[in-house]
Amino acid sequence: MIVNSVIGFIPIGIIVARTLKWDAIVGVAIIYLGTYAGFNATILSPSPLGISQKIAELPMFSGIGLRTAIYISFLLATILYINWYVKRLKKSNKGSILGDNWFPSNALSSEKEAEKKEVPWTIRHKLILLVAVLSLIAFLIG
Repeated sequence: MIVNSVIGFIPIGIIVARTLKWDAIVGVAIIYLGTYAGFNATILSPSPLGISQKIAELPMFSGIGLRTAIYISFLLATILYINWYVKRLKKSNKGSILGDNWFPSNALSSEKEAEKKEVPWTIRHKLILLVAVLSLIAFLIG
């Protein structure tokens, strides 16, 4: 299902939101709502659309105009909602659903300490990177 694919990208959305000085809700919403706006109003996705149209005994991929209009309306609604929420955050930091603590820091250390901590580049890191690169090459070659 699509849920498994989306969860992996949520940290990227949170990092983008933090960089743009938005709260974590915006980062999650960009990834999660954007994905589901596209999935729920699919235009040409073969798995959900092809199966459902076979079950309904409709011609394959018929009704593309209506599906495109629905997709655009879902996408616009999602963009407008996220834009409204971001404008609410810009007006006042109190406008966040998370309150004052937009990005909860680690329970064991403060946020400033976590940012200052430098990790030394060890042989272990090099080996892990080497294995990752070799795995990617092996995957691409076959």
